[in-house]
Formats: sequence, structure tokens, C-alpha cells
Amino acid sequence: MSRISVSDLTLDVLTGLSEPVEVCDTTGKRLGRYIPDVSAENRELYEQARRLFDFAEADRRVANDKSRVSFDEVRQRLRDLEQSS
Repeated sequence: MSRISVSDLTLDVLTGLSEPVEVCDTTGKRLGRYIPDVSAENRELYEQARRLFDFAEADRRVANDKSRVSFDEVRQRLRDLEQSS
């Protein structure tokens, strides 16, 4: 098998992936697949997290605009909490 070295930018994108992904060029042309090496321990942790995550609840929350706040609002709330402590 041939080997390619990737740039730090590409490495940042690939790091942390736990499932195979398609690799495409900037026009969307499929170049191939990247299959990450995941240790058995990490694979079990990913599976455990997947079992605990409720996709239906996530969909419900996304559909409910009233529960959303922007990142800036969250950051401001955290600052306010720090100042009040």
C-alpha cells in the first residue's frame, strides 16, 4: 500500500474522526475514503456515547426555535455568572 503525508490543516480535519468518510476535492469530486484507526477502547466509548444519545430528542430541540441561544449569548451569560460569583 502506498503512503501519503498530509498537511497540518488536513490532519486537523481528520483527527478525531471515528467513522469512515469520503475525501473529495474542492469541486466535490470523490477522491476516495479515509478510514481512521480507532483503538478498541475508544471504539467502545464511541458506541457507549451513541447508545446514550437520543436522536429524536435532538431533532425535537432543533425544531423548537425557542430553546436556541447564540454562542455570543451563552458566552455573555457565562461572563455574567463569573462576575456575580
